[in-house]
Amino acid sequence: MQLKSQKTQEVKKRKIERIKTTAKFGLTNEQVKQIREAGYSNTLSNKSYKTVKQIIFDNLFTFFNLVFFILGVCLFIAHSYKDMSFLMIIVLNTLIGIFQQVRSKIKLDKLTLISSPKSIVVRNGEKLSVLNHELVRDDVVILKSGDQITADATLLEGEIQVDESLLTGESDPIPKKAGDELLSGSFVLSGKCFARLDNVGEDSYASRLTMEAKKNLHKPQSDMMASRYMEQRPICWSSFSPLIIISGMISTAALLRNVWSWHWRSSEESVQPAGRTISSATAAQRST
Repeated sequence: MQLKSQKTQEVKKRKIERIKTTAKFGLTNEQVKQIREAGYSNTLSNKSYKTVKQIIFDNLFTFFNLVFFILGVCLFIAHSYKDMSFLMIIVLNTLIGIFQQVRSKIKLDKLTLISSPKSIVVRNGEKLSVLNHELVRDDVVILKSGDQITADATLLEGEIQVDESLLTGESDPIPKKAGDELLSGSFVLSGKCFARLDNVGEDSYASRLTMEAKKNLHKPQSDMMASRYMEQRPICWSSFSPLIIISGMISTAALLRNVWSWHWRSSEESVQPAGRTISSATAAQRST
């Protein structure tokens, strides 16, 4: 039901002037309606991203993995087991790709997980409890210890300490006072404050960060031709791609060498019995 209500509220945005609200009074019901109709509500996109099964599938079944698998089978048939060592690099590279994507997915899940579906907001001078997706831009919300900031905001009154580790990786508490910016996705560790929402819904910092990460997560991370991924993961690809290519070339050369050696030995074995037959026939004629 909540998803349906969010979909119905998704409208095309139009520019409207910001409303200078105060911490004690907040927005009026009429102002909330106007802002929501303009498309500045705290609704989020319902676009889904890969599951763990899809991540594993996309990293395993790639064109390059197929090529190297066929090479490995050919080497196995030719009994060239020593030349199959390159498969260890392929397996390691695939596991690294799966690990990186699964780790990114877990981070995204933590970032999009809202600790509480409701927030305390000040409207018409009264404190109300509303659903997070019903918040609008310029709403005045009350934040206290344990709350997750659901939209980018500016602190109006009070002082708090926030945890932005999910966004920046910095685990130390960050003090915030009047006039400071609060980023969505961070948590309030201590204190209490009034804050005015600035960027809501898909315009918020956490939402933009999540959407960008989702785009990267949809790209296969085991495709050596993905130039964008090579830019984002230079350490991984600069370390393993040359090794994979070189290993493939060496394995192909070893395969051709073994096939040629096997063919040459087969030819020699077929010629030697014929030579022995002719020699025995000649010796029998001389004895007679």
